[in-house]
Amino acid sequence: MKIQKNIFKCKNPSFAAMTTTDKAALCKVGARMAELRIERNMTQQQLAEAMGVKLEWVQRLETGELNFMVSSLGKLARAFHMRIADMFPPDF
Repeated sequence: MKIQKNIFKCKNPSFAAMTTTDKAALCKVGARMAELRIERNMTQQQLAEAMGVKLEWVQRLETGELNFMVSSLGKLARAFHMRIADMFPPDF
């Protein structure tokens, strides 16, 4: 399946303590999360259920409106049945 790049627009969160680089990284992680979800033919609701979180939480992560915690990456990796390190290419 070919994945369309940048299908979700990052809303550029305005977290006061975040640098522009940090904001860009957050948006990039959210876009990768959406890409992995779509590759697995999962809806946002299905991913939310697999992670044990609310649908709004998944939506906000994918659009960069919500900051990730390391524990969130663990939940995401488990939902995708993969290791955190395997979620991101080496040049990520």
